[in-house]
Amino acid sequence: MENAAKALTIAGGVLIAIIVIATLWYSFQQWGILPQAKADNEKISQEVEFNKEFESYNKQNLYGTDVITVLNKAMASNEKYGITYDPSDPYFIDVQFILESNVQGYSITYTRTKDNETTETKKYDDEPFLYENTWYMLSNPRQYQEKLLNIVKDDAVKVTETKKGSTYVRVEKYSKDEDFKLRYFTCTGIEKHPSSGRVCKIVFTEFHVKPEMKI
Repeated sequence: MENAAKALTIAGGVLIAIIVIATLWYSFQQWGILPQAKADNEKISQEVEFNKEFESYNKQNLYGTDVITVLNKAMASNEKYGITYDPSDPYFIDVQFILESNVQGYSITYTRTKDNETTETKKYDDEPFLYENTWYMLSNPRQYQEKLLNIVKDDAVKVTETKKGSTYVRVEKYSKDEDFKLRYFTCTGIEKHPSSGRVCKIVFTEFHVKPEMKI
């Protein structure tokens, strides 16, 4: 009886040790899983919020001002991750649009005489700034540098001032006509990168006539 009691005591001790070890092992596993799960959830939440910023423009009725806003958002995001134009990068966002008519650059000349009489003359450039039926996109390095950076700017590209005798002349050179902001666009495509799950491309098409509202 005494030996049997000792055996039961030993067995009980071993069982308790096994339970304690198993409990500690499970706890350690959970401590490792929970932070990772929290990090994964935060990443998913960030992706959802990020995508919302661009998916809100996935609609039929938009203006040129909306296209400019999306260009600004995309440029800021690409700059944040140090990407200029690399569609293969999972964090790169490409914005593309096509026009139905040319966008003209222009200059305004203000002439003031000695009598403080001022005249204003607006003259459009001979060559368009943006051409109709041409795709413009952030993933095109040349277009990015020569065209799209100016699209998002509201200020005059160049200002010159001269004085001839008693006549003062100020010339403001703009790269795009302001009518671009009032043009009608429709979002015709939006894509997400397969590895990051983030919006990686959004496409806009211009329409001369404002599309009917979707019900």
